[in-house]
Amino acid sequence: MTEQERLNALDNPQEFQRLIKSAVDLILLARALPQHHDKLAALVLDNAIEFQRLIKSAVDLTLLATAFPQHIEIFGLPTVTEALVALHARIARLQQESQQEIEKNVSVLSKLKTFNLPEPLIIEIAAMTANPKYHNSHDSLKLARNHLNHELRIASLPPAATLIHHHGLLHSLINNHQDKDPQQQHAFDKLHGLTVFKNP
Repeated sequence: MTEQERLNALDNPQEFQRLIKSAVDLILLARALPQHHDKLAALVLDNAIEFQRLIKSAVDLTLLATAFPQHIEIFGLPTVTEALVALHARIARLQQESQQEIEKNVSVLSKLKTFNLPEPLIIEIAAMTANPKYHNSHDSLKLARNHLNHELRIASLPPAATLIHHHGLLHSLINNHQDKDPQQQHAFDKLHGLTVFKNP
């Protein structure tokens, strides 16, 4: 494998699949390109299909755990099945973080009264803050647009309706709060507008 082929494999999925046929190939490529160590690990850890294509046994996991010790939480697991479950959980968590970043920035930008940004610009800017590994341009724009519409609906509610909306969220929070001690329960009751005095 030439140096140029190695570099092409980093950015070209077809070349990566053509040249890297096993976990051992991945390790050899990482040794040849130590400056791209993390990127090579990500090519497997961000793609469950590639993970399953290259990792077939516990031996593969052991070799990868040695080559990529910073990802021992997945490569260090005893079976491929367990590692794949952990991988899916990792991807789901990072997808959620990417979505939360979009939504956070929509909320911030939509409240910047000083600049009075137009809605299409809010959507475009917020969409750009997504992690492109987990949300492409189309999906990022859709998430940003949906969240902005949600923000605008809440902002347009009359005061009583807004109060009811937040009351519903609070009620859900209270109902889902488990194992409250008496002091916590009293605080939640006060917050809910239902000050209840309980016997100790």
